[in-house]
Amino acid sequence: LLKCTETAKTYVLKEIILPSRTGYLMKEKLLQDFEKQSRLLARVKHDRIAGLKESFVHDGRAYLLMDFVEGESLFDHILDKRNSGSSEAFELEQTVKFAISLCEILEYLHGLEPPVIHRDFTPHNLILDKDGKLNLIDFGVALESSETTA
Repeated sequence: LLKCTETAKTYVLKEIILPSRTGYLMKEKLLQDFEKQSRLLARVKHDRIAGLKESFVHDGRAYLLMDFVEGESLFDHILDKRNSGSSEAFELEQTVKFAISLCEILEYLHGLEPPVIHRDFTPHNLILDKDGKLNLIDFGVALESSETTA
């Protein structure tokens, strides 16, 4: 985690180690994949999706500087509720609000041109923030829909 002293915002620095003992073609492929992911993330601008601030390669490592969403994953929240003996993680009204919010996020992603397919839309990648809203993170396996037809 990194905290900006000027804005007091917190960011996540995701590091991707580019293997040094692979062939040139493998390194190029990994670098192309990183650049493709960076371009995809740069297109995504939604208040419930962790945004990309910067991407760069330095000294054999690739980096993504992303917005930090403070909270806990939906998975951990449900697990904590179960472990505490609660039969329900959320009231019905809250569950419906979450479902609508998730549909809005997917509608946004699929409405981009070309559409973005997250491919890992799971409770682990949905963060329940301090305001009680769900946020989508981790686009590590996301694709643009044009890539799925090839």
